[in-house]
Amino acid sequence: MNFQCINYDYGLPIKIFVNSPRNKFHLHDGLELIWVLDGELFVQVENKKIMLYNDDLLLVNSFSNHRLNTGDDHKFLVMEIEKSFCQEYIANFNNKHFLLNSSNEKQQRYELIRFLFSRMIDIYNKKTIEMLDNINNNLIKMLKYIEDNFTIDQGESQLSKFENSKYIIINEMIEHIKGNYMNKITLKNIAEEKHYNTSYLSEKFKDFVGINFKDYVDIVRLYNAMKSILYKNENISDIAYNNGFSSLKSFYRAFHRYYNCTPGEYRNLYRQTNNDQEDEGLYVHRKVKTYLDQGQLIQDNKEEALEKEITVNIDNTSGILKKSWQKIINIGSVYTILDSNVQVQIIEMQKDIGFEYLRFEGIFNDEMEVCKLDENGDIYYNWKFVDKVFDFMFELKLKPFVCLSFMPDVLAKTNKKVFHYRANASPPKKIEQWLDLVYSFFIHCINRYGMDSIEKWYFQIWGEFSFYNLHWDGTDEEYFLFYKQTAEEIKKISKSIKIGPASENYYHGYRKSRNFLQFCQENNVPIDFYNANIYHNRILNEKDLDFNKSDFFDDNTLLSVWFGYSDKMHTVDTAAETKDLLKDFYPHAEFMIVRWNMSWDVKEYVHDTAFMATYVVDTALKAGKKVEGMGFLSLSDVLYEWPIDEGPFFGGSGLVNTEGIKKPSYYAFWLLSKLGSTVVEQGDYYIVTKKSSDIQILVYNYSYLNNIYMKGNSKINQISKKNRYKVFERKDDMKLNLNIKGLKGKYKLRHYYLNREDGSAFDEWVELGCPYELNDEEIKYLKIKSYPKMKIERVDCEKEYTVKTEIPVHGIELIVLNKIYEI
Repeated sequence: MNFQCINYDYGLPIKIFVNSPRNKFHLHDGLELIWVLDGELFVQVENKKIMLYNDDLLLVNSFSNHRLNTGDDHKFLVMEIEKSFCQEYIANFNNKHFLLNSSNEKQQRYELIRFLFSRMIDIYNKKTIEMLDNINNNLIKMLKYIEDNFTIDQGESQLSKFENSKYIIINEMIEHIKGNYMNKITLKNIAEEKHYNTSYLSEKFKDFVGINFKDYVDIVRLYNAMKSILYKNENISDIAYNNGFSSLKSFYRAFHRYYNCTPGEYRNLYRQTNNDQEDEGLYVHRKVKTYLDQGQLIQDNKEEALEKEITVNIDNTSGILKKSWQKIINIGSVYTILDSNVQVQIIEMQKDIGFEYLRFEGIFNDEMEVCKLDENGDIYYNWKFVDKVFDFMFELKLKPFVCLSFMPDVLAKTNKKVFHYRANASPPKKIEQWLDLVYSFFIHCINRYGMDSIEKWYFQIWGEFSFYNLHWDGTDEEYFLFYKQTAEEIKKISKSIKIGPASENYYHGYRKSRNFLQFCQENNVPIDFYNANIYHNRILNEKDLDFNKSDFFDDNTLLSVWFGYSDKMHTVDTAAETKDLLKDFYPHAEFMIVRWNMSWDVKEYVHDTAFMATYVVDTALKAGKKVEGMGFLSLSDVLYEWPIDEGPFFGGSGLVNTEGIKKPSYYAFWLLSKLGSTVVEQGDYYIVTKKSSDIQILVYNYSYLNNIYMKGNSKINQISKKNRYKVFERKDDMKLNLNIKGLKGKYKLRHYYLNREDGSAFDEWVELGCPYELNDEEIKYLKIKSYPKMKIERVDCEKEYTVKTEIPVHGIELIVLNKIYEI
């Protein structure tokens, strides 16, 4: 059935959409008010076709089947009005029909509706404690005005027609739920009362509403409970029972499912932020502002695009471009490389971008079957899977960045299991056994691949410093000694083998790094390279988490973790500070950010968005100067550290999703790989490079997370599977005039556009309706749509050439000028 169930936000009786895709026929039980702000909009209501023009209004009646022919050449608003509210303030609502269509009438009688619509948008954007009352007051005025001026006698209303259809029982059930949500409601009782089979009713209800009976009851109860949570000071327990929940536990469970936090947390965050709300809110068009000016003034959010002008002379240079971001890419557990789907992703990555090293962990994990016991209980080694991994990498000219971890169970002192793939984070029970394993591993690799090759690899001794014993189930002092003994064993084989310690993770500031480096300096322990994991997210509620529970690495943990975010320069600043610290102890050691990303949370929704492309470019260009290598986490969403979601865009940390669809972040690396080796000029939002006679210009419009999301309000109603762009700071499109001097002759000019409209598979997936499962045809379609837009032209330059372009927020443009030589 094409019934659309509306989830009303913040306990309000309205929900407002901007340019919402509605191409398919659908219907609601409430009213729908459409306002065209720019352009033309085709609407079909039942069999009637209507063309709406600039500033037109149209009201769609309850249970009227309709569709909107949406596209890119218009802007419109849709206000859904909750049926129960209509019934309360419009007498005999179920039997009334309204004819509100401004396309063929004088506009004067519609002015009050436009003004009230605009005022409700303003109230919604401010989100004060009085929001519900203010919205209600304006909505009551609008409904009364509609009732008085647009009611017509059409005999049987659409609702009456619907009630006479085969779905009358479903409407009765919906009415019953909305009227009795505060009481005990069961499908069985309704079925018995209406003389229907329970299974039949359950199937019919889900077929019509789109969700099952219990979920719909929960939604209605939560909607009503939200009014008390946000706008009253009632006790949470009272709210639960007053709205029909059988227990406080069932209330918390339902609330957490839809809002990813507790009711109390939601209330506190809403009240904490309603005075300094930085949320982008609803789109405020100039027409909305015009009508607001009739009663109250607000600042128009849609200012003219920022204008930037850049003048560069290609004869100038400012040094060699340090492509640190292209040195390392992470794949997670080494066992993942044996996955054929992941191998395809690695092959395509090397062809498109060409990283130098592939970093992985868990070379000694039990799943690799390296360390085994024979029938006498003696240890022996099996290198079969290790060889498969390295042989595959050699074919692609990818060098290994090997993390010597984790501990085989037969060598482990404890049974501390970490990650979803159950690696053992224990120290060895006998250091001699561990050193024998390490020595045998190196000898095997040298015999198979040659000493010259091995000395070009990197070997990291363990993954990262201990944090609540998650990554190392021992003391810091035990790890320091463990590193010393392992490093010395490796250097016995060859002093040219490159070794480094576990990564600093900054959970304790720089304390562990300083202590470790001081220990190594005092004991003359070799360090060829130093490592760090740098993410912008941080755990806010670590004291409330049980890091030692056996099922810590499951889905429920991520749901209970609250994250805050550091500012946009966090990676750059942290890299610089760590490099300065390293100089005090080991000034000649290389410094690597071996794992970096916006977040290590594998269910962080921003990971899939176009924002990530600008984040990658900005971080790579600015932090890359500070370090010898950077390793993005990770190539693929197939990262077994946490359970992998079955949906296609679940916020995984990879450049490529589980279906092999490349995200905007992937193509950010692809565009970076096209930059030349010499820097002509670099600014805050652009870089100009050259290679021989060819010129590359990369410009981007970077908008970072807003203050609310950074503070840790990520679980509030700001981000969802479908709507992920409210969490960013406000920024305008960038108009750019680029003047290039020093050009002479003919050039082939290529423009690459990467933004929400071009090259964002996630945004295209949303346009498809966010399907949870994708078939082969849909995957192929999204792979095609994930590719950035390209435009090619030939230009004849006489000393100077000007490029004029406009870059949207979260957008990147690469301009490449290839010299054309003539015979």
